[in-house]
Amino acid sequence: TVNKEYDAPCSPRPQQQQKDDRDFASFLVDSGIGLLVRANFNDESGMMMDSYPSCTFEAFGIQQTDIQVVDKRGGLPKPEDVGQMLDHCQGLMECEDECAVMVHCKGGFGRSVLLGCCAIMNAYDVPGSALLGWVRVCRPGAVTCP
Repeated sequence: TVNKEYDAPCSPRPQQQQKDDRDFASFLVDSGIGLLVRANFNDESGMMMDSYPSCTFEAFGIQQTDIQVVDKRGGLPKPEDVGQMLDHCQGLMECEDECAVMVHCKGGFGRSVLLGCCAIMNAYDVPGSALLGWVRVCRPGAVTCP
């Protein structure tokens, strides 16, 4: 959903970009995503342009939170970052009206995977070692630190 035509956060955007937002938002809604967690900064090294504004998906009923984790030398979320993530996820994945949580970052191998694993361990009481082993099989290269 990143596009060179983004002028300012939450400002009116060109018609094509609004259509692209709806297309991706439809995918998120159809997938049952109720919370979108972004673990990267708005402008990181290697990004061609700034990331999307935090309010982009609010109009589609999708909550958004930013938990910005520095990605230097295998950067990991701080305990308070994990706590913030779990606070935002509280009740979303286990309730009767269960909704999914989507976690992403720029690369999708470290920060987001680790935060997603923490949410799964907390909500479903899955052992961390088993979950990290499964993740490494499903997403080779993910969470390569010991």
